[in-house]
Amino acid sequence: MRRGVIVLGMHRSGTSALAGVLAQAGAVLPKNLMKPSPENERGFFESTKFCKFHDKFLESVGSSWRDWRQLRLNPSSEETMQFSAQARKLLAEEFGGADLFLLKDPRMCRLMPLWLNVLEDARIEPRIVITLRSPFEVAESLKARNGFEPEISVLLWLQYLLSAERDTRGRCRCFTSMEQLLADWRVLLSRVAAELNLEWPAFDAGIEERVTQFLSRELKHHNSVPDRKNLVFAWAMGAFDAFLHLTRDPSSIHALNSLDAISSNLEKAYSLFEKIYVNQQHLFSNIQSEIISLKKSCADLEDENNIIKVELEEMSQRHSVLSSERDAILQELKQAREKRQPPPDESAKGNSNADARQAAE
Repeated sequence: MRRGVIVLGMHRSGTSALAGVLAQAGAVLPKNLMKPSPENERGFFESTKFCKFHDKFLESVGSSWRDWRQLRLNPSSEETMQFSAQARKLLAEEFGGADLFLLKDPRMCRLMPLWLNVLEDARIEPRIVITLRSPFEVAESLKARNGFEPEISVLLWLQYLLSAERDTRGRCRCFTSMEQLLADWRVLLSRVAAELNLEWPAFDAGIEERVTQFLSRELKHHNSVPDRKNLVFAWAMGAFDAFLHLTRDPSSIHALNSLDAISSNLEKAYSLFEKIYVNQQHLFSNIQSEIISLKKSCADLEDENNIIKVELEEMSQRHSVLSSERDAILQELKQAREKRQPPPDESAKGNSNADARQAAE
């Protein structure tokens, strides 16, 4: 049976670094890879098509990747049915018949109930890797990239990780962290293979050079220390500790119970946070509308500027033509005047004869 390695984790959590290493070990990447960006120069190792597909679906159910509320999906809704059909189509387009492929998009943390059904229908065994990074480092990174307030980023981190863990519990999975990957990727690769019952196709003599060229601590740009008095931050610290424990003992009852308790507290508090989210989304929508309006104004001004440039160029050319015509006319007038005037010597002779006649009289 075919197997799909599913990398789950919050945005800015090292999912790209992990996916890059797994790809070097032989997991097949999607055909249409997202291009690198200034904040992720070595690549995302995820499908552009899947990213757009997930964004479109989240929008259709009134959500987005920046929504920290729990996503409640109706399995029988029209949107869900369309999701399943389109997901199966994209799997075939992006991976063909690959026996071991890599699917990664942080948005999948909130969509795993749907994806598990899709993979089951396609007779693909999911092998899930949940990777984590300190929520406060993630918050620093999102502040730098998106301008998010730390509380919003930490709520997002909680929602993504708690959803990913809850919806994959009981499945074939393992837990990793960015620190573990950077500390010793060889140990991590071996542990992931053992816990997921996999053999890496390209775990060969050349992998050392390939991974060393790709992976470095420069991939980690942010470090942060949390405010321990903040309730949301306290939940995040407790969840992070529990997840780190799961990297050492994936079946730890104590860690799973801790996550359940935090998830329950978070759910109870959603009614309080809801107003914050609505206000934030309203502000965001206003800013987006203003940006769209400003972009349109800029585009209109650019069009007007281009028209004026064309008109100025035409006027300049016309001015040049008129100047040439003027110079030609002035030259013709000069020549005409010169023809009408008598030669200088004849004029002088005529004047002396006139003087002589006047004297004789």
